[in-house]
Amino acid sequence: MSYKFSSRPLSTNLPICRWQLYEDLVCDAKSGPVERVWLSPGHVFITFNGGSHMYTFDTKPTNKTHEEKRGCLDLIDLDHPVLDVLVSSTNYSIVHVVLRNGHIQCWKFRSDLTWMLVKRFDLCSVNRSEVTSICLHSSQETLYWCERRPDITDVANYSIYKRHINIDEEKLRDHTVTQLILHNCPSASLYPVPFGVAIVIKLKPPLVSMVISWLPVANKVMINVGPHQVELPELGTRQPIDFRSLAFKVIGYTVQLKPEHRMTNVTYDPQTMEVSVIEDLTNIRTISDSKKCQLKSFQKLKDVKETERATNWIKFGGFLAAVFRSHIMLFDHDTGHLVDSLSSPDKSDIVDVCQLSTGVMWMSFFTTSNIYIIQRTKEDKEVKIKDMLNSSHFQTQAVELGYLESLKTNNSSLPVYDSITKLGKAWETESSHPPNTKLAETLNPYLKEYWSLEKFQQEILNGTLVLPSVCPGDIEEEVLRVLSPETSMSMSGRQAWLLLLADKFPHEVLSVLMEQLDFDTEDISSAQLHRWQCILAKDSVVSPVSSKVAVPMFEHICRLLFIVQPSRLVNFVKIAQLINDQRVGVSAFIRRRQALQYYDRAIACLPTLSKSQCVKEATTVYVQLLLASEEDGCEIKAVQTYMEQECWREAIDLLPLYADNPSLHVKLFHTILLCMTQKNMLAIHADALFNNMPNCKSMDSVTSAFPLHSNNPNTGSLKQVFATDPKSVQIAQIRPHLLGNIKPHLLDKMLDATND
Repeated sequence: MSYKFSSRPLSTNLPICRWQLYEDLVCDAKSGPVERVWLSPGHVFITFNGGSHMYTFDTKPTNKTHEEKRGCLDLIDLDHPVLDVLVSSTNYSIVHVVLRNGHIQCWKFRSDLTWMLVKRFDLCSVNRSEVTSICLHSSQETLYWCERRPDITDVANYSIYKRHINIDEEKLRDHTVTQLILHNCPSASLYPVPFGVAIVIKLKPPLVSMVISWLPVANKVMINVGPHQVELPELGTRQPIDFRSLAFKVIGYTVQLKPEHRMTNVTYDPQTMEVSVIEDLTNIRTISDSKKCQLKSFQKLKDVKETERATNWIKFGGFLAAVFRSHIMLFDHDTGHLVDSLSSPDKSDIVDVCQLSTGVMWMSFFTTSNIYIIQRTKEDKEVKIKDMLNSSHFQTQAVELGYLESLKTNNSSLPVYDSITKLGKAWETESSHPPNTKLAETLNPYLKEYWSLEKFQQEILNGTLVLPSVCPGDIEEEVLRVLSPETSMSMSGRQAWLLLLADKFPHEVLSVLMEQLDFDTEDISSAQLHRWQCILAKDSVVSPVSSKVAVPMFEHICRLLFIVQPSRLVNFVKIAQLINDQRVGVSAFIRRRQALQYYDRAIACLPTLSKSQCVKEATTVYVQLLLASEEDGCEIKAVQTYMEQECWREAIDLLPLYADNPSLHVKLFHTILLCMTQKNMLAIHADALFNNMPNCKSMDSVTSAFPLHSNNPNTGSLKQVFATDPKSVQIAQIRPHLLGNIKPHLLDKMLDATND
């Protein structure tokens, strides 16, 4: 789908107060040129005069215009310039104004639409120190910053620090200690990522630039150097890291870098929390802590003259904008194709981009004359079609009904259901009238079928459906009638009636569906193959391969086997997959995930475990199907399924299967260990569990499974699990198993230390 972009003045889309002051400062530049701009939901922060003046423009209701000058956040003649304005994504009313000397003012936008200073505090504890970059990780409630401290020789020395802050309004005045995480490093820019912080070190050639992902949640450090992504397991996040030792560890990768890998710029998307590195103006490398870095090529930029390099970049909403002094080029981030190009709207130079916080809906930039937002619109043809649909002028009720059904699929809101109900009432009164157009005559049979099914569905939901009296002895005849192609029923009607029969008579219906089917062996006769092909068809189409059966039955049989005879389900799906492979064939051109489609179909159609008549057996069968499907994360889901059903021993028995995959083995072990701790089952199964303990080099990987702090009374803390109370039955039972597994690793570490 193609898009067009346009730039509009900020004031036309954001009804800010103090409009005259905004005009004087931004448009007429009466206090000098705009230095920097920050946008957050409902607020615009602008600095002037080198950052020593900051004005805030808020959105207020029109009935508050007479009070627009009361309680404004204006900072004038500051001793140190404003470095950054930080807005929490969890509480937009709390704003931290950070000065370059590390002094922070915390302000709150109150319900009476005025600003109130809540607290002040300093990040730097050494004279002449200053903060060069800072970010706020809202979910971790943590400030990360790069601090410059001059040493005795007056040479700049940079370090990275973190500090926990309380964003909760009732605890804003609390203070916490500062923690050093990286020292002896060059100047760096910091950006929050889902599990920690990205430390971007951008250096001029021949020095090498890099991105360090410091991830305290996973207790690991990852380095991105050009195309190389390196994890350093020997470096954790619990102790400060010396950058010099870190750089030495990746020197083997830095010497391999080519000129096209040099970092020319960096951009950050606050919505996805991803850092994108621009390499040599043609490649964009997106770095995330939850997946491998992705590389996109932007061939169009190769035509840009060397003297006209982009001054900055914006990544937002799936698009990437290269900002030049005279224009902006917009690219699709997924394809790298040039989507649109915007000239400076007022013909003046584009100064810079605006800093965006989470919740802002537009990309934005400012020139020497105004602040602008970039809006995206679909091309005119799409807009016209949308306008026609919204006008509700339809040729027939069937067309309108189709439109409402599409809306119901995408957004099942109450107004949509009300509109469908009104159409149903109109149909009841008009269905007896003869059609007045050829189109209505063609569509009326389909409308009749739709409304009969809609009535059928409502009766089921309301519990008012009166089923025909079907005796158990007549079930076979009724099921065969539904399956027969000669029966005048729609496919949806057949499926609905078969579901109702199966719900009331599961044993009898399963017996009919499985008639003459033998899947206890992999040898399928040619006579059965014809029937199997009908079974394997999708349940949304009429089966064309059988003259006796018109309804695909794979999902029906899977559900009934799961409820009545779960022990036979795995073999049934296995045979279905084998027959499909024989019929279609599996080649190197077919992805493995596509080749396992019947396991996916079986899992998708199964009811909840509680519906089965043999829950424990059904649990094992569900796990077997899950693992056979090879879907992403199936191993973790399998363990969680066993945990939910309290099948503790079965979950532990999965661990040896993944002993040759250390990372997955550790994850599964942690999942079981944590769940058993929470459910107070660890003491009972400690022997079996710790006999399958991963080969860990230290206790860090084990203890990380226990939450250090928890408000949940049902969750055992680290102190509670490893209690020193001799009367504790649980620790008395599990201590021998823990010591037996830990001692060999402690001995290895002592020997290593002795050798060193």
